Parts: sequence; structure tokens; C-alpha cells
Amino acid sequence: MRYRSFVAAILVIGALAWTSRANAIFTTVDAPGAANGTSASGINDRGQIVGSYSDAAGKNHSFLLDDGTFTTIDFPGAVCTQAIGINDRGQIVGGYAEKSCNPFAGMVPHGFLLGDGTFTTIDVTRARGINNRGQIVGEAGANCFLLDGGTFTTIAVPGANFTFCSGINDRGQIVGGYFDSTGNHGFLLDDGTFTTIDVPGGTLTTPSGINDRGQIVGVYFASDSTGYHGHGFLLDDGTFTTIDVPGSPYTNAQGINNRGQIVGSYFDSTTGSLGFLLDLGLPSTAATLSLAPNSNGWNKANVVVNLNATDSMVGIKQITIVQSGAQSGSALVPGHSASLTITVEGTTTLSYFATDIAGSTETAKTLVVRLDKTAPTATALASPGPNASGWNNTNVTVSFTGTDTGSGIDFCTGPITLLGEGAGQSASGTCTDKAGNVSAPATATVNIDNTPPLVSGMPAASCNLWPPDQRMVTVATVTAADALSGLAPGSLNVTGTSSEPASDPNSPDIAITPNGAGGFTVQLRADRLGRGNGRVYALNATATDLAGNTATVTATCTVPHDQGK
Repeated sequence: MRYRSFVAAILVIGALAWTSRANAIFTTVDAPGAANGTSASGINDRGQIVGSYSDAAGKNHSFLLDDGTFTTIDFPGAVCTQAIGINDRGQIVGGYAEKSCNPFAGMVPHGFLLGDGTFTTIDVTRARGINNRGQIVGEAGANCFLLDGGTFTTIAVPGANFTFCSGINDRGQIVGGYFDSTGNHGFLLDDGTFTTIDVPGGTLTTPSGINDRGQIVGVYFASDSTGYHGHGFLLDDGTFTTIDVPGSPYTNAQGINNRGQIVGSYFDSTTGSLGFLLDLGLPSTAATLSLAPNSNGWNKANVVVNLNATDSMVGIKQITIVQSGAQSGSALVPGHSASLTITVEGTTTLSYFATDIAGSTETAKTLVVRLDKTAPTATALASPGPNASGWNNTNVTVSFTGTDTGSGIDFCTGPITLLGEGAGQSASGTCTDKAGNVSAPATATVNIDNTPPLVSGMPAASCNLWPPDQRMVTVATVTAADALSGLAPGSLNVTGTSSEPASDPNSPDIAITPNGAGGFTVQLRADRLGRGNGRVYALNATATDLAGNTATVTATCTVPHDQGK
């Protein structure tokens, strides 16, 4: 292997903004058997994590955490092993020491590469980062190195007393730190150009990892009212974000993958040093509707659903949509936005989720759209109902009911009571379904007549038959009429009785005959038996109209005992 020096210009990142990220989730990483601390230092896009821990005897081991399972990594014959970086192929780099782990007691560190179960020594002080192209960076004395295809390249920040490299991405961008007369600084080396990285307001800025988007993580120190603390940071497109495990005075972000997952270590006052996994948030999709549902949760017109996905890390690859229920189907829409229209009536459940470029997916979200575009049907019901002739002779209340096969009836017009007489009276009402569709009006036509017919022609109150000469005398022509509903055919009936028996059984004293005009002629015999006060005829006439109203009229005619009575 050969070495070559690397000389480049230095650029300085100026004042940068501070932000916070929502939905960040910390998970503690604590290796089984660890007694004196655990540190997570590298993570690949498969979510595999490498790091190191110390056991109760003080021996330092490395580990691989893969899908919840810890595997210890010990370089053969070494007294301490430190795994630091891992790529998507599962290749691991780090350092080991054969005699002592104490840098002040003769520690001689070596770098290593572990691939396919085989260790390869990299005889520099420590290997720290490896990308998917197999390029490795690490420490080499006072400088750092890039190992690419068997060739070592020395990397030194111009003017620095000490330079170390800690991470490299697939674009060949390298991050690390350096020390000069002004203090400790971080750097980004990109296409031959160094850019200094200093967290505004912080000291001892040290980048540790970089992903293919150029997002950088590391640690910086700063003083506040509670003391001097170490903080993790994420540098993304010129913006710093502080990463602090809640409640911890020290957080160090050491590795980041293309899915936006960050690993590192933090100090816990109870258990000591622990590793962490931080997920900065999966993709998130927001849905907006062209029409908001009403208070019942229904729409009465087609609904356009617009989906927009965002991702704080690598960007959105696609949105997956599944429709079930009234409207069904599925779609995979490239990009960060999608739109679909719900046109089928009924309840449609929409399930959707976004996938980012790194393959991470959010938990599927659901949206229920209830659509009813069809108006209900209203019915008007009169109570009491009309008689066979279509008439009522009391007040009528019209009530309204509806049917709806979609959202269901929400409400109908309240009951309407018709009080007055009249033919062809009407009451109209509608029903509204839960989607807000209104029915066509339903109308009930009502005929009300509560006035009895008028019976005319009955004898006057002073009706007397004199002289009692046994003649048949016409005393009345009885008729009936009804001005509104009309007289019920054949309903007029006239009857008569006498207070004395007939004077001649073969010749009736009372004759009531139809007059051909719908009425009756009433004839009474002017006769009496000569005892008491004379004969008294009692007449009764009844008539009924089509509404069922009945009129009754009575009258009397007297054949006196004598003219003086």
C-alpha cells in the first residue's frame, strides 16, 4: 500500500439557523452483559447497528445489532475491540488493541475490516468509516487516511496540528475533525475542498458520520446555566439541529444512514453510558378534501382527495393508495403527491402511506369518505284519514316521513294541522337525509267540512190542523242541502208518529212521500178521537252530508180537541 498527501483550500460555514424536528423517537441501545457502558457508533440502510461495550471485568467488546439480536464481535487475540462503521454490505470497520486498552499504558491500536466473517488488519491506528464502494477512512497518527482499492491517501487539513477522519459516504464526501491554534473544529472534504464546520455558539465541534444526502452528525460542547454539556447535532442543508436525549447531560451523535436514522451514545446518571437509536421521523402523508363532510360525516357531491407526502430526510419515492368499500381499487403513485376522486355512493375507506427514497414507509393512515348524492323520498300522511267520500269533518294533521337508502333520513318537516273548512286544502313538506340532500315536496290534499247539512221545509211551530174533518192535509215539503261537501245520496229521511191510534186502520193518518226533487211531502190527517187534548203528530227529519255530518230537525202538528184548545 502507498500513501499520498492531500492538500486543499478551507472554506468556513458561517452563521446557521437552529431548528427542531418533530416525531423524533429515541430508543436505548444497551448490549447484554454490558457493565460499564454501551456506545452505538454506526448504522447502515438495513438498520444494522455496530458499537462497543465494556463488561464487568473492564474488557471492551464490539457488537452487531441486527433485527433485535446482539452479536459480540471480538478481534482474535485482542484485549479490546471497537466496531465503529458499517456499510450496506455488512462490512464493518473499527479498531483493536492486542495488549492494552489504556492509551496511557502502552495501547497500540490497529484498524480492522470485518467482511464475510473474516478480519483484515488495516495497520493504521483506527478505521472509522466505510461506504458501499468499500472506501475506508480513519486515523493515521496526526493525520487521517482514505483507503481506496488498496491505496492510502493521507488527509490533512491545511494549518492543522491534528486531523482525523470519521465518516465517508458513497459520493466520497468525508467528515472529521481537526485541531489548530484556534481550537477544535469539524470539517467536510468534498471534491478536494475543505469546509470548516463549527456549531454556532459551541466549542469542540466534531462530526462523526455523513450519509449520501450530505447530512452530517456529530457532537459539540456548550455552556449553559447548568454547566458545560455535550450535545449531538445534525447538519442538514446548512441548518443545525441539536440532538439531546431527554434528561441526559451528554449526547453524542455518531452515525447516520440514508433513512434518517441516527445512532450514538448518551450518559444516564443511573446506568452510565448507553447507546441510542434516533429515528427522525418516517415519511408523513397529509390528506385534504375538496369538500369537507357535514356534521353528520357525509358529503352530497363527489369528493377529491389530495395527498401530499413529506420526508425530512431522503425525499418521497411514492404514495400507495388502497380503496375499499363502495369504491375499490389500488394505485401506486410516483412522487410526493397524488389525487383521486370518490364518485361512488356509499362508504369508501381510503388507506394510504408514503415510501421514501430509502425504502422507509410510514404507518398506513385511513380516511373514510361517505358519499350520498341521491335525494330521499318524502311521504305525507293525513290523520285522521278521509272517509270513503274523501272528506273529513274534524281538524286534520299532516305528518311527513321519508325513506333513504344512502345516508338515512336526518329530519322531515314537522306536522302541519289544518283547522279550517274547505275543499282541496293542502299541506306540503320535505325530508332531508344525513348528507344534506332534500327530497321533492310531498303534499297531502285534504277536504274538511264540519258543518251539518241544512234541512228545510219542516212545519212551523204553530202547526194546527183544523177543522178535524178527516181530510189529508199537506203540512210540509221537506228538503235538505249541504253547501260544502254535498248531501250524501239517500241520506234525507223523514218520519212521523201520532199520539193517537189511526182512526181508520185501512187509511193511514200520516203520509210521507218523495216529491221527485229529492225531498219529501208530508201529509197528516185532520182527525182526532175526541178525548184528551187532541191528537199530536211528531215529525223527525235527518240528513247527512258527504263528510259525515248529520242534521236532525223535529216538529209537531196538533189536531186540537176543540178550537178553544
